[in-house]
Amino acid sequence: MRGKLVLLIVAAIVAIGTLAIAVSGASARGSHVEYTVPDQPGISVDQRGNAGIVNVQVTECLTVGEEFTFTMLISSTREGSSTLSVRKQGNPDIHKWFSLSPETVDLPSDGTVVEVKVKPPVDAELDRKAVTRIQEIGDGPSPGGHHGVKVAITCVKAPPPAPTPPPEVTPTPPTALVPPAVSTPTPQVPTGLPNSGGKPPADNSSTTAQAAFLGFGTTVALVGLGLFLEGRRHRIF
Repeated sequence: MRGKLVLLIVAAIVAIGTLAIAVSGASARGSHVEYTVPDQPGISVDQRGNAGIVNVQVTECLTVGEEFTFTMLISSTREGSSTLSVRKQGNPDIHKWFSLSPETVDLPSDGTVVEVKVKPPVDAELDRKAVTRIQEIGDGPSPGGHHGVKVAITCVKAPPPAPTPPPEVTPTPPTALVPPAVSTPTPQVPTGLPNSGGKPPADNSSTTAQAAFLGFGTTVALVGLGLFLEGRRHRIF
């Protein structure tokens, strides 16, 4: 009889312990933040259940000094809030390249959008895959990790060189207009009559006077001769 009682007590203890573990597990699952990453350009997503780990591979080669952005959704049924962090996950360490907006999500939530921004610093170099994890603060993963968003980056490149500006052309000042030189006309020397080959006409002014005098004398002589003849005819002389 006593042995049966002991077995009943042991069975009750085991049942209570199992129930407590189940309740504790359910409570723990309900307290976890669930992460969802929708498909979007620049990343590939391996969504292993909302309560599990989400693997995100950045498929673009990120440019140093330039920002790359993707979004994730945070949901949970518990009351309160959830503050997120980006945690170091091995080497090379890239967790400082990340920023979250917002960092704290009000709960309960059925899908609050969190913007994840990645900006490699100016001196960043990456010769192999680098990984970091986005996770709730104070809700650390079990050994090996069991929830959160793991982000892997495999390529970082330098920005393209800035275009070389064309050489500056110094404008040539306009050439001053020089007025045309005013030429002073050369005085023209009178040109003589062209030489026709003959002798120039002689000065006949004296000849004309002689001819006039001769004509006058001839006239007087004729008048005198006429008067003489007329006088003889009338016997005047």
